Amino acid sequence: MSGLRQLWWFVPAGLVGLALVAFGIGNLVEDDGGPLYGQVIAAVLFAGAGLVIFVGMALRARGNRTGSRMILGGAIPGLASFALFWFPPAWLVGFMSVAVVVGASQDATKAEVSAPA
Repeated sequence: MSGLRQLWWFVPAGLVGLALVAFGIGNLVEDDGGPLYGQVIAAVLFAGAGLVIFVGMALRARGNRTGSRMILGGAIPGLASFALFWFPPAWLVGFMSVAVVVGASQDATKAEVSAPA
């Protein structure tokens, strides 16, 4: 259980993953006046980033540090939500993304500790 306590950033990672999927789908559903192909590309990129986070969480829960790197890569697009300064939920996603990036990068670069023989 102590291993899971060190993964405090899993909760914000899951929330960021859900938010990225929701933002992607919301961009596709809401007509912003732009071309449809741009909305589809944004939806695929955001949903893909959310999927990378969830796959990374599954890998990391099994003890594979590659999952931390995947979570880190998937959370980076969430940092772009700071640009939406007029939409407070986007700022919340941005702050959670910072926490996820910090936690995942620390976990990904942590040296492997081998069990004593």
